[in-house]
Amino acid sequence: RARGEHPLAQYRAMQSLLADVRTRHADELREFTEAAARAKASASHATLAADRTWPFPLFPREDLVRLAREVGARFVFPHS
Repeated sequence: RARGEHPLAQYRAMQSLLADVRTRHADELREFTEAAARAKASASHATLAADRTWPFPLFPREDLVRLAREVGARFVFPHS
């Protein structure tokens, strides 16, 4: 504006350039968008899987029995 130019022309040129780049790289942009969505879902699943506050009744019985055996094998409990 200091040179007497109206910024609308530059804005339109920038928008035209962006539209051209988006068109020429549409496949790559789609791949990036899909990869980002997969990463977001994966992070969400990882948070859920790492949650240690799940109540034990939600685990399959076989897993609980195996866990009890593994814990018992690693510790020596004195007999009363």
